[in-house]
Amino acid sequence: MNAPRRSDEFVQAATAGLKHDPELRLDVQAELRSHLAERQREAEANGLTPAAAEEEGIRAMGAPAELAAALQNSNQQRMRLRARLRFVAQWLLAPVAILVAVLTTDWGSLLVVRAVTKLNSSLVEVPVPTLTRRQLTPDQRLVVQGDTTRASRLERQKAIWEKWPTNKVYLHNYVTYLMVGYDNLGRTPAEQYAALAAEIEKLRPLDADNARFVFILAGKLLDLAIDQKSRQVKGADGKSKTEYDFIIKDRPKLDEAMALFQAGLAKPEWRRYTREMMVEQLTILGTPTSLLQQIGQTAMLAGTLLPDLAHLRNLERTTVFYGELLANESRRAEADVFLNAHRRLVRQINRDAYTLIDVLVVGSIAGVAADRVPAI
Repeated sequence: MNAPRRSDEFVQAATAGLKHDPELRLDVQAELRSHLAERQREAEANGLTPAAAEEEGIRAMGAPAELAAALQNSNQQRMRLRARLRFVAQWLLAPVAILVAVLTTDWGSLLVVRAVTKLNSSLVEVPVPTLTRRQLTPDQRLVVQGDTTRASRLERQKAIWEKWPTNKVYLHNYVTYLMVGYDNLGRTPAEQYAALAAEIEKLRPLDADNARFVFILAGKLLDLAIDQKSRQVKGADGKSKTEYDFIIKDRPKLDEAMALFQAGLAKPEWRRYTREMMVEQLTILGTPTSLLQQIGQTAMLAGTLLPDLAHLRNLERTTVFYGELLANESRRAEADVFLNAHRRLVRQINRDAYTLIDVLVVGSIAGVAADRVPAI
């Protein structure tokens, strides 16, 4: 029998406090696994082996016991309410629910369910007939699935924005897929960054007050400027924690990335419009009228992409290192700008946070600064 993966053990331990609400626990586990998978892909792209990348993702999430306590405390009231509802449903509504499911389910399409049950952190495309029985207009179908005549996922999503070029929701949906497809933009890291930067420079004027564009460029430029190596150390409280060693590969690129980051902090807002895109798609699809449609729409939402989170965490870690570097170079006034950058960054990204993973990342960014900055 194969030993369980470390990430599975972590997810089980981190959600132990939710064991009395299995459905809620599964929802939270799915979000945690998605975040861990994203961290692992990022670490593998930076040269770590799959095993080391998995460990890196786990360490970045923090101690499972502390996370379990936080999740349990934040969901206590919700679990009590859900428990009461389950009790009522078990004795009064179960027969009715079964009858409704039988009468409303499109049994001819149930073969799709097999694919839906295999959902993981990869991109998910669900056929429109599985999502709704509505007869969608061509424009509505375009918003839900993109232009399916185009070859790549990126080009299919880009078509939505091209149809409505002044719509910021569709613009940032395209930017999200641009980030996800970053590795396909060129043969080398330098080519990939050059292609991304050229496209971002064309898009920035369309939402000039949004820090997202420069944060993306700063995060990707950091990959060319430094190497980050994680290691486990014991803190003053005796608990294990993760620290990072930074190896500068290209100081001018590092300075440029930090200048971009500083410019982003001066922007009025940071927004991805991911939530707005989801709401618009669900409005088009309408309320599910069958069990299959509920599963299909859940599968679509499970494929929501959050590629910004990894580079935001890397940016915050690097700003602390960069501030320390400037302080050691007797540039204290400049150093303080970066050592205090988390105060502005947390406020910016917290306004757009709407998922559990978003909240965890905001907390992690604040925690990194609180742990490191006072010692510098």
